Order: sequence, then C-alpha cells, then structure tokens
Amino acid sequence: MSITQYAPRAEYIGTGLLSSYSFDFKVAAIDHLLVTVTSASFVQTFKVRGDDSTYIASSTFDSIAGGGSIDLVSNLPNGHFLTILLANDDPLQESEFRDKGSFTLRRFEEALDVVAGAVQRLTYLANRSLKVSDTLVDTHTAQFDFSIPINSITEAVEDNTNKVICIGDNNKSFKLGPTITSLSADAAAAVASAAAASASASASAVSAAAALSSQTAAGISAGTASTAQTAASSSASSASTSATNASTSATNAATSATNASTSADASAVSATASSGSAISSAASASAANSSAGAASTSAINAAASAVAAAASEIASAASATAAATSAAAAAIGAQTYPALVTAIGAVVPGSSGSKFYLFDSTLGDQSITLPTISAANNGLTFSAKKISSDVNTVTWTGQIEGVVNPTIDYLYTGQTVVAIGGDWYWKN
Repeated sequence: MSITQYAPRAEYIGTGLLSSYSFDFKVAAIDHLLVTVTSASFVQTFKVRGDDSTYIASSTFDSIAGGGSIDLVSNLPNGHFLTILLANDDPLQESEFRDKGSFTLRRFEEALDVVAGAVQRLTYLANRSLKVSDTLVDTHTAQFDFSIPINSITEAVEDNTNKVICIGDNNKSFKLGPTITSLSADAAAAVASAAAASASASASAVSAAAALSSQTAAGISAGTASTAQTAASSSASSASTSATNASTSATNAATSATNASTSADASAVSATASSGSAISSAASASAANSSAGAASTSAINAAASAVAAAASEIASAASATAAATSAAAAAIGAQTYPALVTAIGAVVPGSSGSKFYLFDSTLGDQSITLPTISAANNGLTFSAKKISSDVNTVTWTGQIEGVVNPTIDYLYTGQTVVAIGGDWYWKN
C-alpha cells in the first residue's frame, strides 16, 4: 500500500471513559509507536513505546494497509492529552534481496515503507526544531556559526549547566546567557524590591496619619487653652464687678461699662460682615452649580440627538439589508439544499427530502440504509462523509450501480448518491 499522506501523529483529549485509541499512519514494527500522555497542566505523565506493558495493555497495527490501535492500562483521565507518534528512530534497512529469488513487489514495497517512515519521522522532528528560514540568503547562512560556544583558550565546552542560549552580539553566532539560578535570584530580588517599596509606601502612609493625629491634638490643645482663657476672663469680670461695687467712684465703673459695650458692638459688626461674606460665597457656589447643571443638560441633549441620528442610520441600513435579502431570495428562487445531519449509529432516512450526513465512527461502524424509491423520487440525494480518524467504516446498506453495501473507509471521504428511475446511482 502506498503512503499518500504526511500524518505521523494522532492526538486525543481524555474524558475519563476510554482507554482504546486508534491511529491512521503506517508502521513496520510495534516499537515504531511512541506514546505520550500529558496532564491538563502540560506535565508529562509518561512517554513509552508501543510494546511497553507498564502503561499499554495491548497494541495492534496493520503493516500492509496501515493504521492500528493501542489500549491503555487505564482510561485516559479527563483533560489529559494523548499523543501517538510515528517514531522510527532506528532507521535500518533489514530487507535483503539475493539472486532475484526473494525479489517480490510486496517485499520491495514493505522495505520502501520502512524508509518512508524514517523520512517522515525526520521531517516531523525537523519541523519542530530551531532552523534557519528558507528565505535567508545563502551567504548569510554560511556566515552564522551554529555551534555551542567553547572556551577560546582550552578549546573545550565549558560547564554550561542550566545556561540560556541566545544570539551573540555579532549576530552571527550563539552565546550563553545567565543561568537559571541567577535568573531566579534576580526574580526573587525584584520581588523583594517590590515588597520593600510597598512597605515604604505603607510607612509613609503611617507617618502621614501620625502627622494628622498630631495636628488634631494641637487643635484640641488650642481649644482647651481657649476654654481656659474664657474661664479666666469670666473670673476677672467677676472680680471687676466686685471691685466696682466696692469702689467709691461710680463714674469710673460706668465708663468701663460703656467702653465694654462699644467693643461688643464692634465685634457684632465684624461678625455680621463675616456672615455676609459667607452668604455671598454660598451664592456664588450655587450659581456655579447652576451653570454646571445647565452645561450638563446641554451635553445630555446633544448626546441624545447623536444617538437618535445613529439609530436613524441603523434603521436605514437595516432597510437596505432587508431589500438586498429580498432581492437575493427572489434571484435564488425555490432552490433547496440537503439538510445537514450529524449522525452516530444506524441511520434510516425516508424519501421525503435530501440529506447530508456527517458520521463520527469513533465508537464503531456506522451505516445509512437507502430507502426503496420510485420514479417519482427522481433527484432525491443522500450524502455521507466520515469525520473521524479511526479504522471503522460507514456502510451504504443497499445497491448502488450494481454494488451491494459499499463502504466509506477513510477520514474526510464523502460520497453522494442520487435517485433516478427507481434506482440509486453515484452522483460523482
């Protein structure tokens, strides 16, 4: 069998319910299968060959037609990734043809298949490796040194454990960067610096709070002093009253009272002036707020007008779209298309309308039974396509152009049958 496609890899995501998985590529020996399982967090669980009995219960392959399957010891966990690879990593030519006696086409093709498998494996690895672009000018490629840097004195590779490889300063060779340990240390230092900055900011906030507390305490002290002064003033006033009563000079006492009244009147005038200033400030603020409210109302009205205009444009576009849709429908007329159906299992369609079936044969063989039809069913079509990568088949149950129960065997292979004069024919 020829190898007509480059597909050296099969991938699956676990559901926790299945342990058996298939592959389509061709292998010459079971140890040419490389099986890996990776957790949902991309940590490799195991990596073994197809003949490993610790993780793989059984393996099968078809060296002639290609394809096969593996059965894990346990179900693939939910969210885990399974990869089956063609890995002919020991490409040996083990076939020998002597004296033309053993030179058969089958043996010759099997030998070529082994070589093709080794080439596909190398191609797969090359595609996943670091390489120079095909568009790079050859003179530039020749100037780039792809070797690992060495000690220029001892001409030996230094201890480069855990070092990073990067492009050198001359842009023509590799150089070795810092180690993973130093990078981790730098990252830890950066985290520590960030923590220190945060702590400093917190300390500043605490200092600001302390300063505010000090100012508050000072205000309270000032209030206490003012209260003490008021109390002292009251005591002095009482003493003055007593002295006035004891004084023989009533005139002096009256004069003092007059002076005190005058001072009180002046204080009242000052208080009234301060109150007037406060009222003026409040009026100014109220006027500013009114102006801001009027401006906000104008902005809202303008936005509403813009929204109304946009709505009008959308309505016009919708009308144009509806008109275009009506015109397209009129141009298409009464043309109909087969209904698309995703199917699993045995399908028995009726003769009431054409259908297009997509079959997932992961869990087993599938079938579609062709109904009995008459000349009145001319033009009725059924299409079937296999959309899963496995060894199971999709069978047309019935007779098509004289062939009984033909099958669909390969991934993304599709066939269409059409009813003409009471019989079924291939449409293409």
